Amino acid sequence: STIRINKLRDSVEGLIGTKINRFIIFSTDALSGITNEVGKFEYLIPYKFVYDNHEHSGPSYMNGELTLAMFTYSGYDMTKTSMSDMASSYLYSFLLKHANPNEATKISDAINSSDIKKMIKNIFE
Repeated sequence: STIRINKLRDSVEGLIGTKINRFIIFSTDALSGITNEVGKFEYLIPYKFVYDNHEHSGPSYMNGELTLAMFTYSGYDMTKTSMSDMASSYLYSFLLKHANPNEATKISDAINSSDIKKMIKNIFE
């Protein structure tokens, strides 16, 4: 919804210190790949899910595989789970950890890598 997008945009603008006037949509595969390329970060998993025979919830260090598992888990109770809220909080935590001058190049390189570009290239065509 527009309200959630505006709230996320405002949060990200506050983190990076600049206005955002363009958006990009990442597939879960692209998000997983970017997470692997940029690096692990701590995230408070809001909804329990099972991956690799283990239940995951609460504070966790996210890598690409765990990220993909969290966003593609089919066992969520969708009457209690908000995927958009989870995606917003995930992005916020990711940027809180990595959106700084020392790591900005890593994010840019990850998004512009040929593997990631293949996953997002059809968005703007």
